[in-house]
Amino acid sequence: GCYEGTLAARLAEATGRPVVGVDLTDAGFARAFEQAHRLGVEDLVGCVRQDAHHLSVLGSGRFDVATFTYSLHCMADPERVVAEVVRVLAPGGLLLVVDWVVGPGEPRHGCYRLSAMEVEDMMRRTGLTVLNTVARSGVALVAAEKPLLDAVPRRAALGGQAAQGLPGLPGGVLEPASHVRARR
Repeated sequence: GCYEGTLAARLAEATGRPVVGVDLTDAGFARAFEQAHRLGVEDLVGCVRQDAHHLSVLGSGRFDVATFTYSLHCMADPERVVAEVVRVLAPGGLLLVVDWVVGPGEPRHGCYRLSAMEVEDMMRRTGLTVLNTVARSGVALVAAEKPLLDAVPRRAALGGQAAQGLPGLPGGVLEPASHVRARR
C-alpha cells in the first residue's frame, strides 16, 4: 500500500498529475498529506483506505498508471489484486511492479514469495501485455500494459486528454491533502 505516501507525493511532484495512494489502513495518511504539502502538490495527492483485493471505490478504466512497490508479495491473493488493478486502468494504462522475488531453485520465505516469471504470468492471465522485466539480486521490476480498445489510441479517443485520477470519486472516500490543513 501507499502507507506514508512518499511515492504518491513524489509522483505528483514529478508529473503534475493527480495521484491516488491506496492502503488497507489510514495510519500513514497524515504523513502522506504532510509530504504532499511540503512538495506543493497537496491538491494532487489523495489517499483511499481500501483493500487492494476490492477496489470498488475506484471506477473502472480511470487510471493511466498503477504501481506496486514492495507490496504485491504481501497480498493474500496477488493475482486477484492485479486483476482489480487491470479493471481500474484505462486502456493503454501501465502497471509497474517492483518487488522482492525468488530466483530459480531458491526457497520461498518472508517477502520472497513470488518469482519474476510468476509476476509476469499473473499479469498475462489478467489481460496485460508484459513490456519488460528486469530481475537482479532478489528484486524484479515488471512493466506491463493494458491493451487499447479497438486499436484506437487512448489519447485520441479522449480528445487528446489523458484520463484523470481524482475527480468524481465518491465523497468521504478520498481526502485530498489540501483538506488536512483545514482540520488542524
